[in-house]
Amino acid sequence: MATVKARHLSISVPEYDEQRPAESMSIAVIDRRPRNGLVHWLEGSPNLEIVSIGGAADLLDSPRSLGGPQLIVLDIGAASVRDPGVRSEMRLLRRHMGGIPLVLLSDRDDVDDIVAAIEYGARGYIPTSLEPSEAVAAIQCVTAGGTFTPVSALLKAVRDDRRRPSHLDLGGGTRIESLTPREKEVLVHLCQGKSNRDIASDLEIRVSTVKVFVRRIMLKLRASSRLEAVLLAQRSL
Repeated sequence: MATVKARHLSISVPEYDEQRPAESMSIAVIDRRPRNGLVHWLEGSPNLEIVSIGGAADLLDSPRSLGGPQLIVLDIGAASVRDPGVRSEMRLLRRHMGGIPLVLLSDRDDVDDIVAAIEYGARGYIPTSLEPSEAVAAIQCVTAGGTFTPVSALLKAVRDDRRRPSHLDLGGGTRIESLTPREKEVLVHLCQGKSNRDIASDLEIRVSTVKVFVRRIMLKLRASSRLEAVLLAQRSL
């Protein structure tokens, strides 16, 4: 597994095998708005077959006639991921098509929305502020088995957080200092965007052990998610 970072992207993708022939990928785009730039760019990308539909219910009613999509892009517009309607649609897709990766396309780049999207089961979150070519790269990352989050939004959150009084201060130290050497080692890997499986492989430990370390790290840093733990760690540097 390789991690790729670009101006706006933070993606984790499997190593590319030049000997492996490219296969056609069917993508269902749930989009109630006029055709957007992402759909246009996706349609022009090789080996991608794009089907636009009006809602999750349409996809569930006739998945076979739509070609059995291998990835779903849900355009939520300006709505928050925490909006009841969005959550309901995500739950519907997860319940009936949970084996198909889901990517959200949003007009918002709020870090809380990004965290919520991943926690609700999305494999990617693409703000419409990204360049279409970068958004296509993010889609291709997910189709290859990776996960995408926009670094630009995370960095903005870090900058904003630095302007607020620190809640990490502990008498001249930080909560980072309360971590054991092994926990710090796991945290470094988290900051590199690695999955539990990748961390377990790198550190030669079990995935279940990595999960225990992650829970301890979140507890000590008072973080509500892996992403928040990473943001707090970056802020302390």
